[in-house]
Amino acid sequence: MRLLLIIICFFQLSVVFVYAKDADSKVSDGNVVKISAINGENKPFDSPDLLQYEDVKFVPLETNDSCFLSENLQELLIKDSYIFFLDGKKEGALYSFDRNTGKFLCKIGQHGSGPGEYISLNSFFYDKKRETITIIDIMKNAFYIYGLNGVFKEKKGVPSDLIRNVYHSILLDNETLLFNNWINMDAENTAYLLFKRNNAKILAKKSYHPIIVSHYRYAFSSSPMVQIGDRVNFIMPLCDTIFTCYNGQFIPLYVIEHRGEMAPKEKFVTSPKNYYPSLLDTYGYKGYFTGFDNYCETNDYILLGLQDYRSDMRIGAGCLVSKQKKKGAYFVYTFESDKVINTMQDIPFRYIRTCAGDYFVGCCTPEDLLSLKISPTTKDPVVKRLQDVIDNLQEDDNPVLIFYKLKDCFDEK
Repeated sequence: MRLLLIIICFFQLSVVFVYAKDADSKVSDGNVVKISAINGENKPFDSPDLLQYEDVKFVPLETNDSCFLSENLQELLIKDSYIFFLDGKKEGALYSFDRNTGKFLCKIGQHGSGPGEYISLNSFFYDKKRETITIIDIMKNAFYIYGLNGVFKEKKGVPSDLIRNVYHSILLDNETLLFNNWINMDAENTAYLLFKRNNAKILAKKSYHPIIVSHYRYAFSSSPMVQIGDRVNFIMPLCDTIFTCYNGQFIPLYVIEHRGEMAPKEKFVTSPKNYYPSLLDTYGYKGYFTGFDNYCETNDYILLGLQDYRSDMRIGAGCLVSKQKKKGAYFVYTFESDKVINTMQDIPFRYIRTCAGDYFVGCCTPEDLLSLKISPTTKDPVVKRLQDVIDNLQEDDNPVLIFYKLKDCFDEK
């Protein structure tokens, strides 16, 4: 199963602190936390030389005829005792697994035109208080609400202009929803939309302008925002700032240091012959800083995704940030295919798609794990557990989630 989740470009911090350059956010030094980088994005560490683990856990997702996952992971959400896997195949499908064991629990909803069935599964959100999952269907302009057992409860109509561009969604409290939208063709080109789900009252908006796409929509990130307590932190394209949604406002929170000049947003006006990814490559290969394309955050660390353009072929890179020390480090994802894994520290850190508490969570295909070389003489209990997981894998099984808890590495660099 070749999940299209090799979007693992995480993290970018560079060496040039500046005020937040977002067009509609004027901030001063006192409003944001400045993260200093111990290296530049043009001189990244190799990931094994930077990242150190305190703990690593493995959760194989159960495989059976009721939950055979496709190669297209759109979203991975871990909440309470649940793992929610949004399969991005044509009609969309949402599956629930047990967080600790990976046991398949249920499929949430059903594609179709009958009662309680959705036509398009564009996004979903989890409601802990009501113990429900809500699927957003832009074709029917509706919320489809299901119990955590997958059983349909009710359908609620929603204004089309609120949901038609939604890509990710988070429920902040009982009634407040935050949407991340595709970069879209609407006049406002809304990136983030905060509103009340009970009456559709809009509380705040943030636009992608001056970035403009034509003839299509584009998702700049597979993981653009993370809920941390009573707020949601998020990134914007072509930007060095992390924002927070708090008390009904969008506020700059962190500015990340970088050496390269920021790619000019006003130049990102696409055409049928000049798509957004090609513009990223054009400016990236010229040495511009093109911002972050993924965002994960644990209790202690932030992981930002980016692209490394130093060679002819761009590769996935990242920036790890210590929130306590206000420091960051750039790295590229590297792993020697013939490396023998003998200790926990030898396990590759890759395919990170989400986070849960103290852990970053990667989603690995059986093909990736079956290619690993495990030392037959290892005494490391974590590596032995990895070997047990591999021994029970088939090539067409569902993916395995790997939970990584990092430990401080900044004092040693």
